[in-house]
Formats: sequence, C-alpha cells, structure tokens
Amino acid sequence: MAVRHDRLSLPIVIPIALALGVWIAGALLLHDSRTSRTEPKPLVRRGEARLLGPDINNAYRALVYIHAPTSTNSVIGLNRYQEVVAELVSRSNTGVRFYVIEEESADDTVAWVSGFRDARLQGLGHVGNGWVLWIEHGQLMDLEDTPGYPGKLVQEFVDRTRRLWP
Repeated sequence: MAVRHDRLSLPIVIPIALALGVWIAGALLLHDSRTSRTEPKPLVRRGEARLLGPDINNAYRALVYIHAPTSTNSVIGLNRYQEVVAELVSRSNTGVRFYVIEEESADDTVAWVSGFRDARLQGLGHVGNGWVLWIEHGQLMDLEDTPGYPGKLVQEFVDRTRRLWP
C-alpha cells in the first residue's frame, strides 16, 4: 500500500524549517558579537598583605589599593581605583601590576606598610578611608590617603600615575 502525502503539509514545513534555521543562526551570531565586544578585565590581584606584600615589593611598578571594607569612602575609592586600572590598561603598557589589599586595619597590612618607613603612612590602619600606593622596585613613590573623598576624579589618578611613570 502506498503512503499518501498531503500536499498542504509540505509547504508549511518549509517555512517553519527556514524560520528555525534563521533563528538559530541569528542567536549564534548575536552570541559571537557579544563575546567579541567584551573586553577582558585587567588583572588585579586581591588578598592579604602577608601574601601579596612580597610580590608587590618585587614588582617593577605596583599600584596598590589598601581597602577598608567597612568604610563608605573606601568603597567609593576602590571603585575609582578599578576605573583607574581599566583606563591605564586600555591606554598604555607601563609595566604596572595592580593589587588590592583587602583590610587596612589588619595586623599584617600595618606591619607590611611600616616597612616603607614613611611618616605619611602613620594613620594607616586607623583612618579607614582606603589608600592608594604607587610603589616602584619596593620603594614607596607616592600615596593618596583619601581616594574616596568627594571631588577626587578618576582622571586625576590616571594623570598622576602617568606623570610618575610616563
């Protein structure tokens, strides 16, 4: 017995198959275009001073954020720092490594910072504003003790870094 095909079902199958094919191709292209536009985030090492300190001290250049997570000013400062890192990485390769020390008031942070023997760091561990340190070959080159205060601009930190490390 011969199988009878309904002529009306065949024309409906073709547009459905074509639409499905177009939809799948569009989804794949959209996925590819989204992933190709996503820029990789710059590498920022985060952790405790006792773990990061030796690497920071051995780095050619290090831009370090010392965080006080319970401080609003420090949280704002950390956000600015991350914007500065993104800006520096996108525009130039200055050989800078980026670090975030997680706790300003931790004993290991205070001990590591005391090794710089810089009077400007005496308030670290007690102020709770967050800090930005510019370190080259283990030497403190510059610091900012109020990175999260109102009026501090990302571009100011970028310019300051470029002046220090052209």
